[in-house]
Amino acid sequence: MDSRKILALALSIIFHGATAHAQTTSSCRLLVENQNDLWLARPDGHVISRITSDGQLKPAAALQPGGRLVAYSTLDSSRDLVLSDSTGHIVNQASIGAGDAVTGLDWTASDALRIAIHDGPATSQYHFFRIQPGNRLVRSSPGIAQGSACALSPNGKQMACLVADALTVDGKDIFYLGGPHEAAGALAWSPNGQHIAIVEANDAGQAALLLLQNRGAVEARLEVPIAGPISSIRFRTNTSIEVKGRLDVVEYAVPATGVVKSASNVLKPLFLRSNTMPLHVNGTVADAIVKDWTCEKQR
Repeated sequence: MDSRKILALALSIIFHGATAHAQTTSSCRLLVENQNDLWLARPDGHVISRITSDGQLKPAAALQPGGRLVAYSTLDSSRDLVLSDSTGHIVNQASIGAGDAVTGLDWTASDALRIAIHDGPATSQYHFFRIQPGNRLVRSSPGIAQGSACALSPNGKQMACLVADALTVDGKDIFYLGGPHEAAGALAWSPNGQHIAIVEANDAGQAALLLLQNRGAVEARLEVPIAGPISSIRFRTNTSIEVKGRLDVVEYAVPATGVVKSASNVLKPLFLRSNTMPLHVNGTVADAIVKDWTCEKQR
């Protein structure tokens, strides 16, 4: 059997059989990069649509939960943030005005973007935008922060940041990471603004999810069974936290009491073995870099 068919079969087995909670591959879309251009593809590598065709470097790119929109950065300071629909049509673009290239980009909600600009060895400058009706890009206020990770509260009134070994809200320390642990550069607010989730890690590569009240009290600490760096944390709802790595994602249930269940469920399986995948384009197969992915349905 052809090696690519073997890989596709293995991906299918992993994706469908890893857990009873797994979603079908038809609901999943991947944002991938090949020769500096972006594509939407299925987990089997077949193209859904081509997002860009200019061959220009895109330092960062992210797929909206549900896959309706793609956000990516360019090296053109007059349009260093671009918003495209899932067919590749540009629906909006903006200048961040930070002077340096965007190095990080993620959706903190289906209508909210967080943009990181490298600002030093361990810190970044963060900008926040809301997507308004008509795909208008509106800068949030206060809108700019500095730290190893920062997140704007859902009501747009409070800024949480990881600075060195402290979690701060509006510049005030509310929690310190102790012992050998340090922040892993991931931070999120719950939709109701009552909780903040962060990931801590140690030198051995072990990571834990911390659920805190918005004033700093720890409600739960749980191991994160993800190999490699944590790329993002997101509250899907007030009672569900998603922790995403480069290869897999774990979703934790948060009961109304605020205490995370000790036996967490891996609701979505590992369906990528590496950060590259074969992309099928016009009868040929090329290696593509996986930039982001979603298994949520479009809204």
